[in-house]
Amino acid sequence: MADLKNIYMKDTSDVEANYRLAKKYVDRWESAKACTYFNNILRLDPQDQSGYGEESRLQTAIYKARYQKEKDIKPLIAFLDESHNKDFLDEGYYNLRVYYRNIHDTTGYYESLEKALTIFNDDASLMNEYAWAIFKNKTENRYQRGIELAQKAVQLKPESSGIWDTLAWLYYVTGEKEKAVSAMEKAVADNPDYNERLKELQKAIAGTAINMDNI
Repeated sequence: MADLKNIYMKDTSDVEANYRLAKKYVDRWESAKACTYFNNILRLDPQDQSGYGEESRLQTAIYKARYQKEKDIKPLIAFLDESHNKDFLDEGYYNLRVYYRNIHDTTGYYESLEKALTIFNDDASLMNEYAWAIFKNKTENRYQRGIELAQKAVQLKPESSGIWDTLAWLYYVTGEKEKAVSAMEKAVADNPDYNERLKELQKAIAGTAINMDNI
């Protein structure tokens, strides 16, 4: 950090120096400081000759949506609508989902997942995140959507016990008990640690009261 600051102080209009310092602050989770240098890049290089403009717009948009005192989601949404860089879109949609989770906006959270899946339509982890959220939030009108997502996710990653677990609980809450047990047994087959989850599921099916909030 000291070396980067020394280089920057020699020429504060050096775009490369601003970028390297901004990235260092990102690595240190100091978003406000990083945003200062990303804004410098946008000001110093409006034609984006350095190639850092898109990333700078993303990072400043994330800062406004998540970290500044008065949150502003519009720049991030605008960025996501315009960008074609999958790496930046992945990071942007992740932060958009975090924003909606933080303000407890389930509808916005689900909508952001749906949009992300139009781009990352083979991302099993993203599908599982969505399906699990549907289960945990008890969003009954989306249970079938959750099952559909979890089914596709286990096709993509059949070795993932976590996804089989998600599918099992969604089957359970929709009354498909045999399918629920079968799915959880596949989770156990890949990871014996899931045997306790199987026992909890069997208790629930048998009518034993369990705390679903702890699942």
